[in-house]
Amino acid sequence: MISRHQLLMALLAASVMSALAQTPQIDIPEVDRMPRMPEPFSLRDWKKVARDFDAFAFDFSKTGEFLPLPWWDDSRVEGDAVGFALPAYVGDKRQTPKTNVYDAITCLGAVAGGMRSSIDKDAWAPLLKIYFSAKNGTNLYTNNPGGRSGGSFWYDLLPSILFYHVFDRDRSDEEMRRQFLAIADRWLSAMNAMDGNFDHTAFDMIEGKPVDNGRWKEPDAAAAVAWIEYMAYSLTGDAKYLRASETAMAFLDKRTENPFYECLFPYGAYLSVRMNAEQGTKLPSEKLINWVFDGTNARRWGVIAGSWDETEVSGLVGSVYEGSEYAFAMNSFLTPAAVVPIVRYDERYAQAIGKWMLNLAVNCRLFYPNAWATPQQSSAEWSKEYDPNSCIAYEGVRKEGLLRTRPTEALTKEKQMFWKMNVPDGREHTLVIELDPQAQVPKDGWLFETAERKEGPWTPSMEFVPGGETRRWHGVDAGSLWVRVSSAESAPRIGEIYTETRTGISPFATGDGIFNDWSKTDLALYGSAFVGFLGALVEPTDVQGILQIDCRATECFLPPSYPTYLFYNPFDSAKIIRLRNQAPNVRLYDTVRNRTVSMNATFEILADSAAVIVVCPPDGQLRREGRKMLCDDVVIDYDAEETPTH
Repeated sequence: MISRHQLLMALLAASVMSALAQTPQIDIPEVDRMPRMPEPFSLRDWKKVARDFDAFAFDFSKTGEFLPLPWWDDSRVEGDAVGFALPAYVGDKRQTPKTNVYDAITCLGAVAGGMRSSIDKDAWAPLLKIYFSAKNGTNLYTNNPGGRSGGSFWYDLLPSILFYHVFDRDRSDEEMRRQFLAIADRWLSAMNAMDGNFDHTAFDMIEGKPVDNGRWKEPDAAAAVAWIEYMAYSLTGDAKYLRASETAMAFLDKRTENPFYECLFPYGAYLSVRMNAEQGTKLPSEKLINWVFDGTNARRWGVIAGSWDETEVSGLVGSVYEGSEYAFAMNSFLTPAAVVPIVRYDERYAQAIGKWMLNLAVNCRLFYPNAWATPQQSSAEWSKEYDPNSCIAYEGVRKEGLLRTRPTEALTKEKQMFWKMNVPDGREHTLVIELDPQAQVPKDGWLFETAERKEGPWTPSMEFVPGGETRRWHGVDAGSLWVRVSSAESAPRIGEIYTETRTGISPFATGDGIFNDWSKTDLALYGSAFVGFLGALVEPTDVQGILQIDCRATECFLPPSYPTYLFYNPFDSAKIIRLRNQAPNVRLYDTVRNRTVSMNATFEILADSAAVIVVCPPDGQLRREGRKMLCDDVVIDYDAEETPTH
């Protein structure tokens, strides 16, 4: 009979051997700075949030302030078809049924995200065709019906990426198939015209040439173009698309400066590992993955690690620029859709990505009004009145509240102009004056003065001179503020005049809508619309703190594959996990441990480690082909080590 001591030693030996068999993990330094377990652990049901948003955003019968949100677009700019529209913000002043101006990415994101979360959007997908701009010769999905490219790479590429997500889910529409191929051909042509150099602001498809606005460049467009071309290759097998993808990725391979601009670059990090696995390329995946996270690009765009005034915000995506930290809902929902599937092709990132996703999935709740007390958000009243499920998110969360106050009164008297503002309480206040770009400053300049009362006394604050800067700022105090300018020649042409107040409230759920006078609230549909991607990825397990993350849910145009899930165990002890929605008679293969770990729906995950579990048929035959492990001719591990597979 085996003794208790012998049993413990056998279990210890088995644990050690299991640990030794694990694939060595690659750290992501920004993720290393995040906690293993976010506190507090408050995980929203993201699938429910996605369903709630869908029900709200597509309900034409809702009544109340700023409701209903959607409207029908009967402009018929592209073809004889009616589409639908959603505003960027709740209470948007610019995007209304009357103006029929809106962002197609909001509508595309709502349908694509809904489909990823298994919401039936079949009736809505065909309505998206109005965003395919063909009449003017653009031949792309654009950010509005009849739009054209050439303003910004990311606005020109994201609509087509979202369309690809939709078409991947339903490939039966022949018109959409033609659009799918037209987009790939269009960007292939554009890349050839740029000679593979993406160091531009955009590309004008009608003019057939790159655009440089002199203010910024968006070289991470190479990542999106490479992804589009590879998806076309994956569907058609046409080698021209593979060559195009390789050319775009070569641009990123050679690059030494982080090009991350807004939301496209993560597709390049993902594609690097998929192409390395499927095509045998040697793309620098570690460099590209770290560029997604580290914020070393010119815009300081990346993944946030740490806390803001004791509120944990690790994992969220946005600006990490010191003094202007700002996490955005859209980016935080979209980035995981590209990054999570990385672990299917390179399990060395499983622990880092699993830890990041745990932090992100918990902390994305901070984009929603129900996460905050009223003083820490800008649009609490509307949400409490009309959105009891709190399914419409703020555009983002700032590290510190930042308010803009505009004049409540403006008047002209005897060659003098006056403005009155009420500056709110806060820790710091700045008066900002921007001249109209076409303003001609007289030789004597324009002197602006400030006072607490219209009668004065007046204090000189800023002066504009010919040839000088057209934007100036000056520190002021809270309370009543008067601004005046005297002009013997002509009245100044003012672009904007306002005060900015740093409130000292941290964090602060908000957006750019009220700040820029675009809308009546900061609740943003163009961010909320993408929650379906997060809902598709994440669900809890029977162990609180360990998530089941679906690695295939947001991929497109895959060869045959089995369900694959990422798990991260933040605890100091091993845990037993039962897969959700799985039959008991399955083979579970862990690519991190390079072996079968269970012949039923439960498995053990070691302490402070990750597992990438492939759910295989119980009677499937495993065989090795080079470094790949296959089960019944389906690849389940692209880099299987020489370890036992039983």
